[in-house]
Amino acid sequence: LVAAAEQTMPGDYAWTVEGELVHLPVQECDSPACGCGRGFCGFASFRATSTARVADLEITRAQFWQAMRDSIAAAGWPVPGEPGFDEDKLGVFDDWVDLHLELARDLPVGAIVERSGNELWIRSHAT
Repeated sequence: LVAAAEQTMPGDYAWTVEGELVHLPVQECDSPACGCGRGFCGFASFRATSTARVADLEITRAQFWQAMRDSIAAAGWPVPGEPGFDEDKLGVFDDWVDLHLELARDLPVGAIVERSGNELWIRSHAT
């Protein structure tokens, strides 16, 4: 999933860099007025967007895992191999990486997707 600047619905936002890898938030607040329950986080910009595009980047799981690790570390979260990370949680991190790959794998390339909490759906297909 990569950032999409599609802002066609009320409440859409896009503060990421168009095309950068995005991930689900590590943690969300519980305020219904906040948009974090609908957003994707940019790997490099650390900003958010309410829409993502399914892209075929032809990267390996290991490359994606490393990119996710580096992004999360740069944002200040504990990650595998760094002080403060509970290595017993490595499986949880691996599962989180795999969740992202599975979500993208099951969607058509080019589709614009949005989310609310744990639900993800296609807003529009590639033209």
